[in-house]
Amino acid sequence: MTDANPRCERLLVFLLRMALAWTFLYAASHQVFVPGWSATGFLTSTKTFHFLFAPLTNPRLGPVVSFLVEYGHLAIGLSLLFGVLTRVGASAAIMLMFFYWLAHMDFPFISDTNNLLVDMHVVYALVLGLLIVKQAGHIWGLDGWLSRQSWVQGNWVLACATTQTPNELNLWVDGRLRLPRAALRCPRPEGAEYGRGFLDHRRGNCRSFGGRSAGGAWVGAVAGGRG
Repeated sequence: MTDANPRCERLLVFLLRMALAWTFLYAASHQVFVPGWSATGFLTSTKTFHFLFAPLTNPRLGPVVSFLVEYGHLAIGLSLLFGVLTRVGASAAIMLMFFYWLAHMDFPFISDTNNLLVDMHVVYALVLGLLIVKQAGHIWGLDGWLSRQSWVQGNWVLACATTQTPNELNLWVDGRLRLPRAALRCPRPEGAEYGRGFLDHRRGNCRSFGGRSAGGAWVGAVAGGRG
């Protein structure tokens, strides 16, 4: 099944990213820039899972939780706005939506009787998942530029956060952990098996093992044996 209109799809993904960026940044603006804002009041009013959230309201944890919420909103909003580390920002946002869903639950309703199990937090989480799948940070965002930088490719955490193809994140090859890298560094011969070749940083050259050369998007072994 082919994509009938990839331009419309890209535009829609971009607009969804901007809409969620606005949602998180607007929430942050009422928290970060409001002196004395605290999440404690909301957490004390939770119902179904009150036993889970009540301990977070004590004088020691309350300020920490409030800080994480307000600056978490800000960081997620900026991540989505600029399309930078979008996979990380969207994943953090999904976890946050899950906790909000629990916090608003008065089983089987969420927030009020108009929402039976499903509310806006579930919808937000699904849209955020779509942004991850569609590599939204590569659509008029900084992730595309970042993923091409050598200093990002050389850092496996940043490479995993910005790489465009999720399938390239198969880090285990022949029982050893290997890290993704742009395929341009180790060209893959036609018909070669993906993932069996790698770039050895210690020697600075492309190598292969197991009898067949392959290329690609792999950096030298960092665990379990010699490179």
